[in-house]
Amino acid sequence: MLNHKGTVTINTQRLTLRRFTAADAEDMFKNWASDERVVTYLSWHPHASVPQTAEKIGEWISEYSNPATYNWALEYDGQVIGNIRIFIVSEAAEIAEIGYCMGYAWWNLGIMTEAVRAVRDFLFDEIGFNRLCIKHAVINPGSGRVAQKCGFTYEGIRREGYRISNGKFIDAICYAMLKSDRELKRRNAEYKVQDAVTIRRGAKKDIPRLLELLGQIIKLHHYGRPDLFKVNSKYAEHDLISLLSKPDHPIWVAETADADGKKSVKGYIFCIVKHSRDIPQFNDFTTLYVDDLCVDESIRGMGIGRALFDAAKKYAIEIGAHNIDLNVWEFNNRAISFYRSLGMTTERRHMELVLGPDDK
Repeated sequence: MLNHKGTVTINTQRLTLRRFTAADAEDMFKNWASDERVVTYLSWHPHASVPQTAEKIGEWISEYSNPATYNWALEYDGQVIGNIRIFIVSEAAEIAEIGYCMGYAWWNLGIMTEAVRAVRDFLFDEIGFNRLCIKHAVINPGSGRVAQKCGFTYEGIRREGYRISNGKFIDAICYAMLKSDRELKRRNAEYKVQDAVTIRRGAKKDIPRLLELLGQIIKLHHYGRPDLFKVNSKYAEHDLISLLSKPDHPIWVAETADADGKKSVKGYIFCIVKHSRDIPQFNDFTTLYVDDLCVDESIRGMGIGRALFDAAKKYAIEIGAHNIDLNVWEFNNRAISFYRSLGMTTERRHMELVLGPDDK
C-alpha cells in the first residue's frame, strides 16, 4: 500500500527539489517553457508569454492539495531550471512513471541524473512504489542516458507510444526499475566497496580531508535551511586537533585506495560518549551520540556509511552503551531513509514555528 506524502522538498548536492510557486513563472518561461529545443520532445508547444506559463503553474499549484501529486521544480543556483513530474500508472500495482524536462543550458552536466536518483529513492523508500518507469521519444537519446545512469533497465520499444508537440506519433523507448532491482544493485555495489574499505580511528594527518568533507555537509545544510545555516564549517583545524585527542569523542574514518593505488579518506563518523547520571526522571545510562556522519558525495550509496556506522555500533557495545542516537534535519530525506535502513527509529520530535512578518 502506498504511503502518499505529496511533493515534499528534497535536497541533493546541487539542487533543491520543491513545489512550484507563482514566482517561478518567469524562470520557467525563460529557461525551458519557451525553448523549442526543449519542448520538441514534449507533448505541448512552446509558451508564447510569461502569463501563459503562470497559468500552467497555477494549475500545478492547485493540484498540490492532493497528497498523491508529485511535481517538483528543480532549483539550481537560485533559479528554477526544470521539473520532474510523477504519473501514477497503477495505485494497486504500485507503478509510477517519471517524467522530466530541463532547460537546454543545463543539459549534459549530470544535473537531471542527480535529481532523478533522488526522486527514485524517495518514491521507493518513502512512498513505497514497487516499479518505476521512464519512457522517452526515440529522437531524444539524452533522456535515455539519464535513465541508464540511474540504473533503469531497457525493456523495449513501444511503437508510436509517444506524441510530441507537433502532433506526430513516434516510437517510445521504455526503461523500468523494480524496488528489488535497486536493492540488488545497492547490495552488489556495497559488497565491492566494503571489500576495499578500511575503517580506522581518525588521526591528525586526516584533518585536511576531514575539513573538505565537512564542507560538503555544510553546503547540504545551507541549501536545505538557508535561513539557519551559513556556508561555514562548524569545525576549524584547531577544533579537530582537540577532538582527536579526546577519548570520549571517538572519530572513525573510511579509507579506500584510488585508481592509482593512493589511499584517501572517503568518509567519517564523529561520535560523543554521553553519560546520563543522577537525573531524577531518568535511569542511569550511557549513549553513543553520532554528532556527524559524512561520505564523499562521489561515492554515496555504496555501503561506506553503513561500514562507518557499524564501527560506531561495535564500539557502543564494547563500552556498554544503552543506545545510539543522533539528530537529523527534516529536509534531509536521504539521510532519514539511510538511518531507518540501519534500524533506527524516531525517539522524539524537535518542532519549530518559523515566524514571518505577519507574526511580528
